[in-house]
Amino acid sequence: MKTKLILVSAIAISFISCNNTTEVNTEVESDTLAVEAEVDSSILYLGEKFDETNIIAMNQFVTQIANQDSLETTLKGKITSCCQKKGCWMTLSLENGEEMMVRFKDYGFFVPLDSEGKEVIIHGMAKKEMVPVDELKHYAEDAGKIQEEIDKITTPKDEIRFLADGVILIKL
Repeated sequence: MKTKLILVSAIAISFISCNNTTEVNTEVESDTLAVEAEVDSSILYLGEKFDETNIIAMNQFVTQIANQDSLETTLKGKITSCCQKKGCWMTLSLENGEEMMVRFKDYGFFVPLDSEGKEVIIHGMAKKEMVPVDELKHYAEDAGKIQEEIDKITTPKDEIRFLADGVILIKL
């Protein structure tokens, strides 16, 4: 009798625990950063939603960031490359001929591996950073550069980096 009571109690506890876990997981999933939705087949929303009405032109952005260490902004640009392993970063072409590395907040979302050449609208924080050689080599490797090109990277580089909390990928 005592054994049956313990067995019934254990089953009841595990049933209650499973139900609570489901509720918690549902809440966590609804609050995650990696929201991915297609409004139509040509637009992909990634990350947090943001106001698309105050987009700054790239030439205006380059001028603004030149006088600041960091800048929260919304930009439209063209993807020049992206990580070919996961899509965990991309680069955008700047008006001054350089490229800007864009990573994604909390590693919470990625762009498709075939994103190179696509138009994108990003929102987040731009920052000037000195990038060490080992990191530059790592990104060159992720981009699929040949070893000869990677070996030519020997000095750190002062770059504008962008941490995006939201991305709109125009897939046309």
